[in-house]
Amino acid sequence: MKFLIKTLVIIILFCSVGCEQGSLTKGNSVYESIKSSKLIEFYNKGILGEGVTVAILDTGVAPHTDIRPNLVVFKDFVKGKDEAYDDNGHGTNVAGIIAGTGNSSNGMYSGVAPSARIIVLKVFDNSGQGDMFALSDAVNWLVLNQQEYDIRLVSMSFGFESNTYLDNSVLKSLIDRLWENNMIVVSSSGNNGLTNGEMTVPSIYQNVISVGSLKGIDNKKEISNFTSLYERGERLESKPDLYAPGENIITISNDLTTNYIAVDGTSFASAIIVGELALILQQEPTLTNKQILNKIETRFWSDMFIY
Repeated sequence: MKFLIKTLVIIILFCSVGCEQGSLTKGNSVYESIKSSKLIEFYNKGILGEGVTVAILDTGVAPHTDIRPNLVVFKDFVKGKDEAYDDNGHGTNVAGIIAGTGNSSNGMYSGVAPSARIIVLKVFDNSGQGDMFALSDAVNWLVLNQQEYDIRLVSMSFGFESNTYLDNSVLKSLIDRLWENNMIVVSSSGNNGLTNGEMTVPSIYQNVISVGSLKGIDNKKEISNFTSLYERGERLESKPDLYAPGENIITISNDLTTNYIAVDGTSFASAIIVGELALILQQEPTLTNKQILNKIETRFWSDMFIY
């Protein structure tokens, strides 16, 4: 897909104050975030996301010990480098929550689906900026390689506030291409706040599973103060689609001397949902994206997810 106009968009990577980092002693492992739901039964059955491939469009991924075993492809649409890297950190944080093995912590800080395969497509630079060309190239790559790698889930833990029809229409067409190829797109709702905080693109699209953040890990719906819930000043009834813990979540760092950090943001709540969907897809691999979205919209999985 070619575009005559190169539209620069400022991508808001959804972490509070540059991936707000906290103390590990106050942080929560992703295991804590799901142990009180029916999803824990997957772990008890040994279902850890094996055979499910997740694509992550983000700032890249560091070659962390916890992620290397599950990283099957790294593609750099920013600088064209061959080796995996992350000069921002956000993509590494997201990847660790989805599919980190926990090798560096004896499993304590593993991701939600520690046996899932991941493909990381770097589309944003060190400051979190990108353009529609990079996003378009990444989506084209996913469509061309979907069958080879059996890509089912696409993590888009980013968003932008578009003021032009062009921005919206181009990104919407990219999302639609993924949808038409049976891929499930999951996106964070945004960190613009509960009071008139605008949700961002692509989380507002109907064929995207949008995720808001919760304050705690006890399965209670206490929404984080930074979670975006509005579109054009109106409180959305159907969005975000799901909620997950997004505060003080422990994940891997792109600083390999640090190993782990605690992070806040709807991006990380979104990553938890991606990991949970990977568990479901291992259990029920024939589910289509339409069936999954329908089950979420009808609250079929109310014992697994928080709506």
